[in-house]
Amino acid sequence: MAKFSNRPRRLQHLLAVALAAAAYFAADLPRAYADTWIWNGGGATFGNFNWSDPANWFHTGGSTSPVSSTDTIISFNGSLGPVTLQDITNTFLLNSLNFQSGAATFQLSGDSLDFATNAGVTPAIVQNSANGDLILNNITLNNNTTLSGTGTGGILFLGIISGGGSLTVTSGGNMSLLGNNNYSGGTTINGGTVVINSSTSLGTGNLTFTSGTLIGGNATLTSHFTATSSAVNFQALSGDTFVINPLKPPSPP
Repeated sequence: MAKFSNRPRRLQHLLAVALAAAAYFAADLPRAYADTWIWNGGGATFGNFNWSDPANWFHTGGSTSPVSSTDTIISFNGSLGPVTLQDITNTFLLNSLNFQSGAATFQLSGDSLDFATNAGVTPAIVQNSANGDLILNNITLNNNTTLSGTGTGGILFLGIISGGGSLTVTSGGNMSLLGNNNYSGGTTINGGTVVINSSTSLGTGNLTFTSGTLIGGNATLTSHFTATSSAVNFQALSGDTFVINPLKPPSPP
């Protein structure tokens, strides 16, 4: 009598069990879900520039105002309602703030913007427009936050940037940090142009400079400075004095 092995069935069963277990454990892993609101300025037609007005936003879930959350992305495009007011909450939590390629010049004001990681996705301020923007809000860096984008438009930061996170600049436009900032995670400049006007513009952490241009106006940098490349450029604003003190030892971890 012929004998048939049941080994193939066993292998199939083991494989099915393994796949089921993998799916079970993967379900518990954090996933980066992003919820995007795009400013359309619909309410601006009636003189309302507030973030709390649902008419100012396009959202896949319908006409709703943005939700303060680590998975929130705020995006600006077009030219309607270029002066906006964050009036939703005192500390609006988000993962990303984007200026799209078709965005006109926008001015943001109102209560604080708090940037935080979303399931491993680094928080970012992205400039893809050729037009410059003005951010008057105070900003909190809960994690390492990037200033990036492909646009040539600059961003002028006039609010106070605080928090334990760091700032990494890779944008091709001018990033002007003009507030009395005290974020402590340090600053890394990997490209673009950064403009500062005081010794506190870059917070209290260390400065790492790999590429790009740093322009100072009557500023003295007293934090530990590291240049990892010769492709760095320092300039002083016309008539101003820009002093860099690289002799200060690095801050303790």
